[in-house]
Amino acid sequence: MEDAAQSLAERYRTLTPDTLRLVVWYGGDEHDVIHVRDDVVEMYSPGEFEEKVKQLVVEGISDPPVQESFRLFGSMGVAVRRFEKAVVLHFPVDEFSGIAVTLDKDGSPSLDTLVDAGIDALDEVRSDQ
Repeated sequence: MEDAAQSLAERYRTLTPDTLRLVVWYGGDEHDVIHVRDDVVEMYSPGEFEEKVKQLVVEGISDPPVQESFRLFGSMGVAVRRFEKAVVLHFPVDEFSGIAVTLDKDGSPSLDTLVDAGIDALDEVRSDQ
């Protein structure tokens, strides 16, 4: 699924090159930073940055694609969190894996555009497998 993260990161680099902050693939106890903007990583010490990434992964794992309380709605394709200064998108792949994306709120395309671009990128990779 790291291929999906690479595909998604490339799509966002094209769509929103100046506002893309971070793309992380996670699966179980593992994760890989696929993209990080220089100014974002420079905000933290290496240890602090790793902790921020781990927190992002934990948030993603807490939103699995199939949730009993929402089973009538089907599988969840994305969880969106919009903050004053940033947007966080979690694309769950299965119960313990997915892709997290963070972007600056100002200057980013609409949430619909961001969500659709991410879901399309993941669908393309899934159909190729």
